[in-house]
Formats: sequence, structure tokens, C-alpha cells
Amino acid sequence: MAVALNPLVKWAQDRNELFLTVELSDAVIKNLDVEEKTLKFQGHGNGAQGENMYKLDLTFREEIVSKLTRYKTSARCVTIALRKKDSKYWDRLLADDRKPGWLRIDFDRWRGEDDSEDERLEEEITKISVEHRNKQMEAQLEDHVREAEEEVKELVVKGYLCIYNVVQGLIFFYITLSILMKLLLNGADAVPRIYDDLSDLVATSQIAAFIEPVNAAFKLVHTGVFAPLMQCFGRFIALFLVVTPHEQLQKSILVVVLFVAWSLIENVRYPFYFLQTIGYRPKWLLWLRYTAWIPLYPLGIITEGILIYQAASLFDATNRWSLSLNFIADISIPFSFFLRLYLIILAVGGCYLLKHMWSLRVKKYGRTGRYKAKKTIKKE
Repeated sequence: MAVALNPLVKWAQDRNELFLTVELSDAVIKNLDVEEKTLKFQGHGNGAQGENMYKLDLTFREEIVSKLTRYKTSARCVTIALRKKDSKYWDRLLADDRKPGWLRIDFDRWRGEDDSEDERLEEEITKISVEHRNKQMEAQLEDHVREAEEEVKELVVKGYLCIYNVVQGLIFFYITLSILMKLLLNGADAVPRIYDDLSDLVATSQIAAFIEPVNAAFKLVHTGVFAPLMQCFGRFIALFLVVTPHEQLQKSILVVVLFVAWSLIENVRYPFYFLQTIGYRPKWLLWLRYTAWIPLYPLGIITEGILIYQAASLFDATNRWSLSLNFIADISIPFSFFLRLYLIILAVGGCYLLKHMWSLRVKKYGRTGRYKAKKTIKKE
């Protein structure tokens, strides 16, 4: 019966594992039994003493986790990996203090504490680098998302402003065209019917215009809040508190003049705002925007003032909408008082509006007009 011999074994370790290399070529493993502190191996192959049956019976110094044992056979050797129960370095492999002659250290695979510390530092550096890179990627992603949100918001705002300006522009273009056609076809006979035919459309567009100071307040457009708000309130008073309550005024030529003045102003303003929103400003429309108001704004303000003055007299005659103060004394304040007070506000506000528009024109074209316009065009 052949005697089982001990094969040559190399061992190495790191903090967590043991590595055994059994130098037995063309090995056929007969038995490999691993317990918490022991390893028993038996196999046939070519070892240090030729082709024989070789065996190992090892008792470890510390405990291992037997169920996590891994092994692999190759043409040159058998490699066995054992997981340590405690993550630490062993000062020696076997429980016996005597070192057997067939056991050697595998320096190629040995990882000492210094090496492990270097590896740990490298891992930490790599981990920090990966975390830093991930944070950079997250920051870039957040920037892209923020940019996308801003682009979507800008697109939605532009779409909303385009729709609003187009609709308002079409309404006032229709009002202007209707008035001109009625006057051309029927002459002076059309004047008493113009208010009845177009008042609903004018009223709708003027109520919708209250969106404009709201847009300015929310910074959707680059204009101030006061000027559009003052214009909206002025037109509201003229239309709903002055003209609408009095049939005599509705049939007046002044209402036609007022509607024409308002419409011609908006025939320029809304197309200008629409084209500016989409990034296109033709020079001729830019000139009209800063020039057409010069005759039309004073015409509208003067017409509103005359209508308000006439309405005050009508309110005096009928005593409509008077403010009763019976709880103080047997007196009442006629509505005409408020209208005459508003005439002062209209004069002051009208002057402010004209000054505001003039300052915009001077800023764009200069006081001499043509020279500043050329200079501005060169800058653009």
C-alpha cells in the first residue's frame, strides 16, 4: 500500500482571507474537508515526490468560515481560498508553533498590513473620487434640468403672450375695419349704430386688457405696471361709466372718434408686441410704435375728457348713481362730482402718459429723431 505524502504548500493572507496553493499538477482531489479550525485534503497527482497520493491535515491557529471555502484545480496546482472568521492578520498559519518543511510563504500573493493599508487608502481615494464625480454629475444634471425648466417656462410664456397679442390685435383690426367700412358705405348715417354694433367687442377687449398690468407685475413683460394699469382704468371709466349709461352719448360722433383712436393705437401696439415676442422687429413697425401715439393719444384723451364732461351734465339732470349720506345728514354727493374730479386725474394722468411715451421715443430715436435712429440701428 502506497504511503500518502505531504505536498508542497504555499500560503498567503490578507486581512479577510487565507490563500493556499497546493503544488500538485494534474491533481485528482479525493477528499477536501474544511471545518472551523481544520482542513483535510487528499488527492493524487505529480508533486515534489513524483506521482503519488498526497494528503494534508492542517489545524489552523484561528477560526475560519468553512462554508465560504473556494477551491480551483489547474494543470499545475490546486488553489484554496479560506475566509477568516475575524478580519485580522494571523502571525502564523498553523496552531503548532513548529513550521513543517513542506509549508512556505507565497510572497507573490502575500498582503501585509502596510500593503492592506495602502490598498485601503487607494480604495478610499477612489471612493472619494467617485463620490466627487457623482456629485459633479448630479450638479450638471440639476443644471441641465434647471435650464430645461427655464426653456419650457420661457416657451410657455412666449406662447401665452403670442396668443394674447394676436387675439387682441385681430379684435382691434376688425373694429377698425368695421368702422371704416360702415362710414364708407353709409356715411354719417352709420354713426348712431356703430356703438350698438361694436360695443360688446370693444368691452370684451378692454376687460381682457387688464391682463397687461398683471403680466408686468409678474415680470412676464419688460414694462412697468403703472402705465398700462392707468390706461386700462381710464378706458374702463370712459366706456362703462360714461358712455354705456347714456344713449345720447352712444350715438355721438365722439364715440366713433374714441373707438377709432383706441383701435388705431392697438393696430400698431399688439402686432409690435407679437413680433417682438418672437424676436423680430421690423424698422417700419418700430417707428410706428414710437410715433403713431403722438396724434392718437392726445386725440383719445381729449375725446374721453369731452365725453366725461358731457356725461357729468347728464348725471346732474338725472341724479343717477348719487352717493347718499343720510346716516350723517340729509345730503348726497352726485356722481357728476366724481366725474369732474376724475377729469383732473385724467389731465394729470394723460400728461404723465404722454411724457412716458415721449421719453421712450427719445430713448430710442433721440430728440432729433433721424440721427438717433441711425445711431441705434448701427448699434444693433
